[in-house]
Amino acid sequence: MAGAATTAAALLAAVLAWAALAKTATPARRAATSASFAAIGLRSPRGLSVLVPIAELTVAVALLFRPELGALAALVLLAGFTAVLVRVLNADLTTGCGCFGAVAGQAVGPRDVARNGLLAGLAIVATGTLHPVRPPVTAAVLVAVVAGAAWGATVLLFRVRR
Repeated sequence: MAGAATTAAALLAAVLAWAALAKTATPARRAATSASFAAIGLRSPRGLSVLVPIAELTVAVALLFRPELGALAALVLLAGFTAVLVRVLNADLTTGCGCFGAVAGQAVGPRDVARNGLLAGLAIVATGTLHPVRPPVTAAVLVAVVAGAAWGATVLLFRVRR
């Protein structure tokens, strides 16, 4: 189980790091992230466009070095992100969330909530280890295949419903 948990922690760390870097890679992306945060009604969008990537990177590092704590922090972070997404959906706003910076310019939709659910699933699996271990290849492949299949199924499901 520790091998699968370590793999889940590493995958989640990669996603969070990517999300943080996508928001901050260039001045244009930082401005787009701030604009997205403002469009969905978040208070202090400029401050959040700095704090959110810092939180994502901090959790990503924690997932690699203290996966049990990083996984719990990821669950808290994802719960907050999901609450914002649900609020945007309930308000019928047709703007992007800035979740992955300028990379994801689509309007917030149920797929975003589903994505966060999948990421929370990785975080739950990642709580199963107290320290990183070198996972057996089978555990790493299994976690990667399940995560990829779940992601692919979610994408297909929401494309078919359009």
